[in-house]
Amino acid sequence: MGLKIGIVIQQAVYSRLYGGQHQLTGVGWYVVNLVRALAQADTPNHFKLIYASPSNHDAYARSLLGLEGRPDFELVRLPLPVPLTYASWHFLGLPRVEWVAGGLDVLHVPSIAVRTPSRCAQVVTVHDVTHWAFPEVYSRRARMFADYTLARARASQSLVIVPCRHVAQELTRLGFREEGVRCTYYCGSLGPSGTTDSDPTAALAALGVVRPYILFVGASTKRKNLPTLVAAYSRLPKDIRDRHQLVLAGPRADDSEAVASAIENADLRSRVLVTGYLSDENLRMLHQNAALFVMPSLSEGFGIPVVDSMQLGVPVAVSDAGSLAEIVGEAGLLFDPRSPDSIAQAMTRGLTDAKLREALVARGMVAASGFSCEKTARETLAVYEEAAARGRP
Repeated sequence: MGLKIGIVIQQAVYSRLYGGQHQLTGVGWYVVNLVRALAQADTPNHFKLIYASPSNHDAYARSLLGLEGRPDFELVRLPLPVPLTYASWHFLGLPRVEWVAGGLDVLHVPSIAVRTPSRCAQVVTVHDVTHWAFPEVYSRRARMFADYTLARARASQSLVIVPCRHVAQELTRLGFREEGVRCTYYCGSLGPSGTTDSDPTAALAALGVVRPYILFVGASTKRKNLPTLVAAYSRLPKDIRDRHQLVLAGPRADDSEAVASAIENADLRSRVLVTGYLSDENLRMLHQNAALFVMPSLSEGFGIPVVDSMQLGVPVAVSDAGSLAEIVGEAGLLFDPRSPDSIAQAMTRGLTDAKLREALVARGMVAASGFSCEKTARETLAVYEEAAARGRP
């Protein structure tokens, strides 16, 4: 007989951070990829997918998660306004999930940003501890909230999933029990490239994109370090900069004004494009046709867009901070994210050295093949089973 497993899908169905419902970023994609892969695993378990919203998003969730005709995946909605639910969950510890979802053997809370009160065994995912490693990129209020949620996760004795060894090591430094942390690598969000005979020039032009271009994908938060990327782009040799547009793809966030100022001050308005939030189809098209993918983050827990680009045959250049060096290994160029010159040098090599580019593409596709959603689901199921066997801490 299978387990009754609850999974909080809040950030896949309705994220308050970057524009409201259906605006997926890293955590949302993690939830989507995990549930899709669990649905492919064909287990005897029954899943209850929990979210809070005054509006019913069940049909959207089933379509997004690939759950049509799957009664073993049940949508459970708490019909309350999201801000009220979050406040009640965090400060009152109510309502408990069991009140709306019924009995559960284990509950997976895939982000410590969403406390979900329950009396059953829990698994918690901690994606990163950036606020601790780089406090300067967060407000005092944000740091206090992150410390509070981490402290609750540490005190709960729940099993903790992390996306890489780097985050696991950081958590043990913060007092988490090493024996309670499980490293489960994530996967890309776009899947491998399919063959196509269509010319993407017109579709790219509709977005304001002209090939060849350098691509970044992600929300414009401070830890993504985009003003430094703009400064690095301004330091590229003029002939390379004139040939390559810089495309910053992703939703607006707390550093958007600083990014706009950096572009304005460097007089690069005609060369740097900020797209805002894009559909999955447009993101895939941007990844597939980029000359180089760049991730200049001060810290990342995993870096899903990096895996997407490697999987789609695009060379990558990434920060040597956080988990990115661990994820990329020898499959990408590394740089110091605080040095515009270091970033510019890596971009120049990645754009001009044809032999190096060929090697990076080949290595990247091999590296990306090690991050499969099927593997993520299998390892996560093992954590669920372990947590259920242990029972409530």
